[in-house]
Amino acid sequence: MAQGWLKLYRELMEKPIWFQSTPEQKTILITLLMMANHEGKEWDWQGKSYQVSPGQFVTSLEKIAEKAGKGITTKNVRTALVKFEKLGFLANESAKTGRLITIVNWGLYQSDEEKAGKEIDRQVAKTWQTGGKQVANNQAPNKNKEYKNDKNVKNKEKDVYTPSAEARELFDHWNEQKIVVHRELTEEMAKAIEKALRQYGGNRCGEAIDLYSDAYYNQGFYYSHKWTLLKFLKQSNGIVDWMEEGQRYIEYNDYLDQPAD
Repeated sequence: MAQGWLKLYRELMEKPIWFQSTPEQKTILITLLMMANHEGKEWDWQGKSYQVSPGQFVTSLEKIAEKAGKGITTKNVRTALVKFEKLGFLANESAKTGRLITIVNWGLYQSDEEKAGKEIDRQVAKTWQTGGKQVANNQAPNKNKEYKNDKNVKNKEKDVYTPSAEARELFDHWNEQKIVVHRELTEEMAKAIEKALRQYGGNRCGEAIDLYSDAYYNQGFYYSHKWTLLKFLKQSNGIVDWMEEGQRYIEYNDYLDQPAD
């Protein structure tokens, strides 16, 4: 269990990130602060060495929801991360070992000494500017050395396709909607997810799935098409239609804006 404590300034209540957030988002906000590493940390995972700076941590939507407690869903977490990122509170990036969260200006609020705080701020700002990807640059031993005398093993390993953590996360999020549930994440499906993530980003993909799900289960709205995840991602009238300015996005939001009878 993590030990220690963190600072929580009263002036936070005067910031947009507080008074513009829902009760669920405030719970997630505090949870993120408690999950962040107070100091730089290095750990081994699957034989590889990784390092994070103060104010950073690697996690997943599911883990954040679990830590936040009863009543908080992965959908709540995804929505909160989008808002917090827009408000400049954090950087949210996919890393090789999961989702990398960077609390911006961590040192400003948590350091005991002004000098130390400025130094930490510079480190976190640098990470923010590079998209939070420093932690993903693992310092693993050279695989060429590990397999230099066994080329067959090395070539076989290359043939094994491993989906990214964010691809698995989006796959699980799709299945949570229970419209069309897939038993396994196939290579074709994973590659389609990762292409969509590169094109649109994880948050936009997740929001499009959420909107499609809301519309599908809304009995007053006409749309009832059951997509498979692969077709939803690949067809021109799939995921793009449920993103901002897409046809279905506009139609459904116009429907929601109609006054109740």
